[in-house]
Amino acid sequence: MRYDAESMNTILVVLAHPDDETFIFGGTIAKYSKLGFPVDLLILTSEHSNKKNTELRDATKILGVRDLHRLNYFPTPIDTDSDVDSGRTLSKVGVESVAAEIENIIGIIKPGIVLSFDPTGVYGHPDHIISNQSTRIALQRYIRIDSLVSLYEISFARNLISIVAYAELFLQNLFPRIYLGSKYSFLTNKLKLLPPITTKIDISSSLKVRQGAVKAHFSSLEAGPWYLRMFEKIPHYLRQFIANKENFVRVYPEQTDFDDSSKFVGLYRN
Repeated sequence: MRYDAESMNTILVVLAHPDDETFIFGGTIAKYSKLGFPVDLLILTSEHSNKKNTELRDATKILGVRDLHRLNYFPTPIDTDSDVDSGRTLSKVGVESVAAEIENIIGIIKPGIVLSFDPTGVYGHPDHIISNQSTRIALQRYIRIDSLVSLYEISFARNLISIVAYAELFLQNLFPRIYLGSKYSFLTNKLKLLPPITTKIDISSSLKVRQGAVKAHFSSLEAGPWYLRMFEKIPHYLRQFIANKENFVRVYPEQTDFDDSSKFVGLYRN
């Protein structure tokens, strides 16, 4: 199998929905695009409103995405009474079918790096979990042909859990008699169950670009959970300290030792 230099330097990000590219992977996409690496997106769902599609187009332009690929699945509705064809709803489709389509796209693009969700779907979203499972299967099949491609899964939830955990600890120390919360030990135990981070991408130089893409996804931000809006309102000067990295776990090739790398292994110009 032959590759050109651009192909081997390409990063493919496999996502479930429009806005995942910004809220979850935005800093990394913006950073590597600015460094000159082609970054493609594969979004597994396509049945979205014109407004969301417009926001996606604007956000990807801001982030510097080269190309956008989409599969024809419906997003899993939050409202269970929604009239959606369940046969094409992502969380209802067989993982093997989705994996086959992902593998086909990977075979066309021939990326050097594939980025996806972690097994928890970052925060438990069923579409994110299907994305993770399907991407893993697709890569397991593909690496039999091409052992050069690497898979990294983002550990975005770890950042949020850490912030909440430290906030819990602060409140307990500040108001030991008044504050009755006891989630700190639970949250820190959850952190210990997550696999060790192998790659910490410093996104401090791309925070403002990411923030511009966040503003492009206005409807998602307004309709999202309160903690997302709170997280996105963190001032820039604080983000430089507490939200200046996007953490990943390298899945393929397998990483047994804690690497603490600041870059993706395998990109030529990295």
